[in-house]
Amino acid sequence: MARKGFAAEAAREFLEKSDRIRASRIKELFKIDWRDPTRYDMVISTAKTSVETAAQTITEISQREEYQPTAESVQAMRDLTITTRVKAVLALSRLNISNLEVGTQCGEVYVGGVILVESVKDIVIDTIRRLPEVTRVKTDFVIATPDHYLYGDAR
Repeated sequence: MARKGFAAEAAREFLEKSDRIRASRIKELFKIDWRDPTRYDMVISTAKTSVETAAQTITEISQREEYQPTAESVQAMRDLTITTRVKAVLALSRLNISNLEVGTQCGEVYVGGVILVESVKDIVIDTIRRLPEVTRVKTDFVIATPDHYLYGDAR
């Protein structure tokens, strides 16, 4: 309220609108609903408990063995990080790739989509290989020439 200079009701409306926008963006990017409580190991309502109690509860539970990282969870996080980096780098590269699909498994990046020229494939491979922790790049691109977009298969 202080930061934006809002009254209580205006602040609540602002936060609700921000949450809706963020939820929509996350759903668009990652195909998930971050507000779905079943996606989380634990949900604490701060309407029913103090922030201090919630923080203490989270701290205590996070120290238990079942919440410690495993080799599989660490690798999954590494792969997710690589996938996210690849998507970001390719988005910033302005290489015209439609229907981009990226996945990573044990450092191996799988990337595909629709490109207009063969040379984009080599640029993508070189770009991805430079990223940290990438061990290999496999591609599955479909090359669709501009004529295909203009005429389809009915030439």
